Amino acid sequence: MSDRAISPPLSAPAGSPAESPAESEDNMALIARLLPLDIAVFLVYFTIGAPLPVLSLFVHDRLGFDPIIVGIVIGAQAAATLLARPLAGGVSDRRGTRAAVMIGALISILAGMFYFIGTLLEFSPIAALVAILAGRMALGLGDSLFLTGAMAWGVQLGGPKNAGKGLMSVGIALYAAMAIGAPLGIAIFNSSGGFAVLALIVAATPLLACLIAQRLPAQPVVAGARIPLREVFGLIWRPGAGVALSGVGFAVIAAFITLYYQSHGWDGAAYGLTAFGAAFIVARLF
Repeated sequence: MSDRAISPPLSAPAGSPAESPAESEDNMALIARLLPLDIAVFLVYFTIGAPLPVLSLFVHDRLGFDPIIVGIVIGAQAAATLLARPLAGGVSDRRGTRAAVMIGALISILAGMFYFIGTLLEFSPIAALVAILAGRMALGLGDSLFLTGAMAWGVQLGGPKNAGKGLMSVGIALYAAMAIGAPLGIAIFNSSGGFAVLALIVAATPLLACLIAQRLPAQPVVAGARIPLREVFGLIWRPGAGVALSGVGFAVIAAFITLYYQSHGWDGAAYGLTAFGAAFIVARLF
């Protein structure tokens, strides 16, 4: 027999348990489970991302309102989202994540319809502004329900070992819609169809999201006693405050980047939102 040492086999170290098929997650299977939900998220958030750089131009240039009103219009969605969070959480907990996603997407359709009405009322700036604000409030309510359900659904589809990946995929789809939607929204706005065509497009995309979500497997509703909202707030207010403060920068960029570029005679404001969305996706991946 040769005196050479025999190399150990390229396998798991002695004493380490072999990974069972149940413990080994197939990444392709995980992607296949999450992809339909991610497409639905992309479609609904296109309704948010595409008009975002356009709204400030429409309200400021077409309707003639000052930047304060522009800020109110952009912020109305976030205010409605915040106020609707308890409702959204209750729907997701009691009726299931699919119900929250479907209801939220259907309500989001109203945003595009109100935007379209606003374009028809351009001859009366106050009436048009009211219609746009109604659209922003509807979008905030829809967003609250949709995102609450989508995030919980992503966690459920990912399973206990891939809950983080489920959340990550929803976040990537969300910011991909913002990154892609912003320049497309500007391109449509500057076309012959203008804001009216964009409004009809963003009214249609949540309907497609509903058709996709309807085909996804419903997840079981977890029974049991619910923690009172005030106790939940006591548990999460610190990280929640951090998330809120971290979003201030994006809120300012979203509201005023188009007008800022315009004041300097620059083109390509929508690509600022694209850069933000792309940076967010890169951070999620790495």
